[in-house]
Amino acid sequence: MPFYTDAAVLPDLWLQGSGGKSANMPLNAISTKTIATSKTIYAILIPTQADVVYSGVRLCIGTVGTAPTGFFVGLATAAAVGAKGNMLVQSSNLSASTGLTTAGEQQFPFSSTYLETGSGVNQRMVVVLEDCTNGATAITPQKAASGVDGTTVQPNSYPNCALCGTNQTALPANGAQLPANYSLGSSLCYYVELY
Repeated sequence: MPFYTDAAVLPDLWLQGSGGKSANMPLNAISTKTIATSKTIYAILIPTQADVVYSGVRLCIGTVGTAPTGFFVGLATAAAVGAKGNMLVQSSNLSASTGLTTAGEQQFPFSSTYLETGSGVNQRMVVVLEDCTNGATAITPQKAASGVDGTTVQPNSYPNCALCGTNQTALPANGAQLPANYSLGSSLCYYVELY
């Protein structure tokens, strides 16, 4: 199973040569695309390392969309299925980013950097929200190969991938709770990377 478990060395091996600092799976594990649902907050489990500064999120865009009303990425605390996470850092509205209209691995910066203050290897959730109320065609991020899905959880009950809010037009403020508990889904295993 390509998802990060507790082996801190794996994300380092996966990222050799990419310039990234953490990933939820090897880039070569992705094989399919799933369109993002407008106004839905997706959360993807990812390891972070204490005393490392993170500047943003990379997504692998499989099929491009058109400029949406809103597009946001962020980092939140991890929690078990049925519990809520809290926002740690987020981007401004990135709807004008060329990364949304260009296929391939694209960078989406946070509004400010985030210094991981925990100890050792920690688990966080990358959160992604796209608002297509202007009629834009949603992006289709790359996801894991068949057999790795968002219905699985880690031994600590953290979901690999989850939903945590629908009908949203922006992410909550830093420090605030996400609008809904983490809930499992079957097609949410997007490849994410922190840089």
